Amino acid sequence: MATIEKRERKKGVVYQVDVRVAGYPRQKKTFKRLTDAKAWAAKTESDIKSGQFQPINTQSKRKTCQRRSKTRPKGGAKVGHF
Repeated sequence: MATIEKRERKKGVVYQVDVRVAGYPRQKKTFKRLTDAKAWAAKTESDIKSGQFQPINTQSKRKTCQRRSKTRPKGGAKVGHF
């Protein structure tokens, strides 16, 4: 089930969508327009029900890991850690 909250910010109003479905990770995303928020909520719920769902966190983590693997020295040592 999706919940949309209207939030007042310094730069104007934003809408935060929170999609929670049992058995799946909670998904949150913020939009400037209510119509975009409703569309994303409907698509996310539809994808979960049809089995085509890929969590936001998985996509973000994959990109972060790819960036970090390019910047780390060989051997996997963390820079700045002793």
